[in-house]
Amino acid sequence: MVDTTIYSARKIITMNPARPTVSHVAVRDGKILAAGDLSELETWGDYKLDETFADKVLMPGLVEGHAHTMEGTLWRYVYCGYFDRGDPNGKVWDGLQTIEAILERLKEAEVQIDDPDAPLSGWSLDPIYMDNTRVTRADLDSVSATRPIGVLHASGHILNVNTKALELGGLMKTGINHPGIPLGADGYPTGELFGPETMTPIGVHVGFNRSLTDSDEQGLRRETALTHNSLKILQKLGVWSLIDQTKVSPLREAKVFDGDSESLLNFEANKTSIDALGYLVPNNLIRLALYQKASSADNITIINDLAVDSLNTSSSNAEITLSNGKTINSKLIVAADSRFSEIRRKMGISSTMKDFSKVMIITRVSHEKSHNQTALECFNYGHTLALLPLNGNISSVVLTVPTDEADEMLNMDETKFCAKASDGFNGILGEMKQIGKRHSYPLVGVYAQKFRATRFALIGDAAVGMHPVTAHGFNLGLRGQDILSLAVIKASQNGNDIGSDSVLKEFENKQIHLSRLMYFGTNGVVSLFTNDDAIAKKVRKLVLKFADRFPPVKSLITKHLTESKKSNLIPF
Repeated sequence: MVDTTIYSARKIITMNPARPTVSHVAVRDGKILAAGDLSELETWGDYKLDETFADKVLMPGLVEGHAHTMEGTLWRYVYCGYFDRGDPNGKVWDGLQTIEAILERLKEAEVQIDDPDAPLSGWSLDPIYMDNTRVTRADLDSVSATRPIGVLHASGHILNVNTKALELGGLMKTGINHPGIPLGADGYPTGELFGPETMTPIGVHVGFNRSLTDSDEQGLRRETALTHNSLKILQKLGVWSLIDQTKVSPLREAKVFDGDSESLLNFEANKTSIDALGYLVPNNLIRLALYQKASSADNITIINDLAVDSLNTSSSNAEITLSNGKTINSKLIVAADSRFSEIRRKMGISSTMKDFSKVMIITRVSHEKSHNQTALECFNYGHTLALLPLNGNISSVVLTVPTDEADEMLNMDETKFCAKASDGFNGILGEMKQIGKRHSYPLVGVYAQKFRATRFALIGDAAVGMHPVTAHGFNLGLRGQDILSLAVIKASQNGNDIGSDSVLKEFENKQIHLSRLMYFGTNGVVSLFTNDDAIAKKVRKLVLKFADRFPPVKSLITKHLTESKKSNLIPF
């Protein structure tokens, strides 16, 4: 009996930014199974194809145009509203009827923040209920003159900030002539900002920006291991200086174990010419710094909350049509819209996808003993465990397990989970305590068959989505962006067409060959070190012993993994 119906449509809006539109949706027992192309949905088994909506546009239900569902994320900030309001945990917060009461609640929250540079954010301010009394930067300065403070109005269209925030955003000056930035009698901004064009540049300093709100939970903040080459690129872009250096953790040593055997591969920075093997940086801080740099550039326009509906390229022009109907013409289109790139698919570029049937679970733990800036990784039979050293006696736990075991690990008691992480390395770091929540990510690798088409280039995960075992995904993406930008700059300076085939060939030739070696080489490493077959166990023991005891090979691997010196000889 067929109990699955697949509906076709002219367009189905998914609300998934990684794949905003598809052509089919599968439904069983009144519930959506999946959305995608017909060939993808056929894997669910027997089905009935319903073309009732073939010429229609489908979108998720329960749509209410002004619901302000963003309240769910705003509750991480200080509630400054006029009316009593219940938070997601059931606590009812008293409404604040005066400016003085608002400032007092902000002061109470400010003393609870350990990091002196962290912003203080409030929301739901509504002066209309207080005789329209305006909150000034002086008011918020009374809460803190050294910490950036921002309070979002209930409307979402006005932001009040203190002097420190204005200084960080470059607006604490006279001579500003903008209707969205009212000035006081002294000629300086009052601290009230109207509209997104004035709020956005300051919002990044007071906690109201995408890079912070989509990764606020500490356990969700994955660390990125930057190589020396990536560090140089970020320095060249002027981005590295925007990252809080107290949050950067140098990696001095890395130890790789094979289960409970004595096989060990040890990399040490002090036995090389470099000061660190790499640098662990919270991914959200990298993205925040990149956003700050891009948003402050005069020649970059950031457009949010829109998808690419269609795109067309020719020998002379490239054009995209956005979901609001607007078209943009250019000489070159560059896509970096995740490893499940919808734009890649629209351009007809096929990809190889590898589902590892594994789930990566991450969180942070504190521990009794020092990690001495040493990363630990153990390929146990059935799962992989890694401890990445952060500053202080804190480490990031990265546990990779088969998909069918993920729920058990996510729901495990904190004490048992920490004991499992500690026991994985024989308790060398002492007792552990979990910090924040556990989060999971399915592991899927993607490799595009080509990185360019007519006036079109793929970069980042849209080109190559790596398994994280060698920590090269972000670095490879950054390398590709650097190669493409240098090729474009060179063409522009020479008066050549930046979207020409010759420019894009130069980019692809430099990026695709190493990418292919790294992608398939990494997959080979994963296959070898997660295979419980007896022969595979013997092989990996031999590999680890040979690499650790033969200095030339070990040196070559170190140079490749750290990108401290150019080496394309190792395929992972």
